[in-house]
Amino acid sequence: MKMEFWLVAIIIIAVIVLAGVMYKVLSDKLHLIKNAEENMNRMLVLSLNTMGDMVVRMDIVNDRIYNIFGSFLPDGDFTRKQILAHIHPEDRGQVCVNFKQIIDSGAEVIDIWCRYNYGTEQKENWHDLYIKPSVVKDEHDILMGMNLSISDVTERKQNEKEDAVTAEKFHQLFSISPTGLALTDELGFVTDANKRMRDIYHIDKFGKQYFQVTSIFSLPPFKGNMLPCDLDEQVSVCEKNDEVNLNKITYLEKIYTPIKDDIGKTEFIACEVQDVTDERKMVRDQIKLENRLKKANEQLRKMESDLLYLFQNRGIYLWTADLVLQEVVYSINPSYPLLKMTFRQLAESVEDENLREKLLSDSDELIAFYRRPYTSTFKMKNIFDSQDDKIHVYTQSSLPYYDNTGMQTGCYGVMYDVTGTMEKREALRR
Repeated sequence: MKMEFWLVAIIIIAVIVLAGVMYKVLSDKLHLIKNAEENMNRMLVLSLNTMGDMVVRMDIVNDRIYNIFGSFLPDGDFTRKQILAHIHPEDRGQVCVNFKQIIDSGAEVIDIWCRYNYGTEQKENWHDLYIKPSVVKDEHDILMGMNLSISDVTERKQNEKEDAVTAEKFHQLFSISPTGLALTDELGFVTDANKRMRDIYHIDKFGKQYFQVTSIFSLPPFKGNMLPCDLDEQVSVCEKNDEVNLNKITYLEKIYTPIKDDIGKTEFIACEVQDVTDERKMVRDQIKLENRLKKANEQLRKMESDLLYLFQNRGIYLWTADLVLQEVVYSINPSYPLLKMTFRQLAESVEDENLREKLLSDSDELIAFYRRPYTSTFKMKNIFDSQDDKIHVYTQSSLPYYDNTGMQTGCYGVMYDVTGTMEKREALRR
């Protein structure tokens, strides 16, 4: 009897200890679960804050909609009808269909896009919303409602529209560019080409398939010289293109630019091709013309040099008379005046006394002498050498020149010193 008592006591103590241990283990697990739930909630809140999402509960049993996270709705509860009234009329029907599908089937895979009026009927304030529904069921798996995770994607939508407009403008520029433009993948296979590029390479005529299955690295200038992994920076070349099929030779200027991602890996290659055949011909023609002009200038300088030598050694002088200033300028080179004298100074040098007196006594006669065209021979002191007392014989021609109004303002001509010729002629007479 005593043994049985102790045995029962030991069993009771063991049961109590085991119950205490199990309680401790269960308590620790419940604490861990609670901490995990709190951490999960914190992570969920942080994630929602980061994404800017809001969550509302749609209670389909009591027809209530209210905030769970964020402030999508003003304070208080709202009915589905009240919320649907703020959805754009063009989107409202589809949203109702989506909600009905979820309620009828319990599906959660439907994504809802709609425009929502944050304002009033009088002062609208439309935003683009993305709604991700998730169903809420009770312990008997009966649908009670749904949680709606709502993201305001207005700014993203606007950016997408602006990006689309920019892309369209870029595509238009890409299409109408006078330069041949193309994009290839990182291996050099053409993915897109504008009209000018298709015209240069006659892609539409010979078929697109050739360029879709042929890498630019298997064509000049890369063939045998460079692999896709070697194209690390922009490469520019000028290439003679012998188009055998068209019996035509063209010259192409090509630029290849690798476009890289953030880590420096080539994503695609931008190709620019310019047909410079006409420009090349213009440049070559220009060079030929410049060479001809250079040769002509050299010949002209030689002629000027020969003429200058003739003037210097044969007593030939160019002269110009200004009727307004009443001055005469002599030179053997138009760029370098040799002597300047007034009309009176020249008249005083004339050897014929009668002519000299006539010119000096009548200023009108003096000016008239230079005004009319003539060719005459006369004797005069050597005006170019004051040490020479000898009287020289000159033959002089004169032509008038006029200003823009047609008024004569001067004359010009050539004067020859024929003294030596006249002396030889006189000697022959004797």
